[in-house]
Amino acid sequence: HTHTHTRPRPFLFLLPPHALLLLHPQKQTRANRFYFSTNTATFGSLNNLNRDFKSPALHEVLFRDILFVHAPSGVWASYHNVSNGSLSFGAFVESYGGFHCYKNAGETGFNMTAGTLTGGAHLCFDTRLYINAMDGEGSQAGCPRGVTGNNDAFGPSWNTDGGSQNDCPFNDPGIQTSLGPCTVGSTSGPGEYCTGGSLTIDGVGFGEALGLNTAPRGTGGNNMRVYVR
Repeated sequence: HTHTHTRPRPFLFLLPPHALLLLHPQKQTRANRFYFSTNTATFGSLNNLNRDFKSPALHEVLFRDILFVHAPSGVWASYHNVSNGSLSFGAFVESYGGFHCYKNAGETGFNMTAGTLTGGAHLCFDTRLYINAMDGEGSQAGCPRGVTGNNDAFGPSWNTDGGSQNDCPFNDPGIQTSLGPCTVGSTSGPGEYCTGGSLTIDGVGFGEALGLNTAPRGTGGNNMRVYVR
């Protein structure tokens, strides 16, 4: 018998996460989120892994399964049958058509198939993967818009209590548990996050929420490797 093995292909390597946001994240975030969907630009080099790297695979590989491997912790999470194999990851994110309030009935994430990720308190004891998660402002009803600090995630993210706010669910997923792109929805301008200063937290997916980002900031030691197949 001849066996064909499909090897997962990496499409995104984020070091550090908000290098995707260029120099002014409070102004650039909303535009740069499309690196995860329709913007087919690639950047970086495998010879410089202390910088962001984006492979054409994000737009070219038709995928079903997705794997996240955090460094330096080695904690990983795999999600199978996220897609049906007819879309690239970029097209998959685009198919969501915008942000989703996962506190609403009928909105759900993808169950973890395998991995060492555990859903601690700061992940609201939840290991599911979410796409384009809207800031639910924790215990407030629904996903209120226009409040200072609305912080939505674009692309993959996880549930979060907002870190020191300890208020589940989906409290500031853009800055707490996304892979970089986040948006501030306040009509009065940037809120408490996405401002590039000392208040900016490098989520690196579930890394920040679980205290896994132990490498010095700016060294590229805290990163997430993402593979699809």
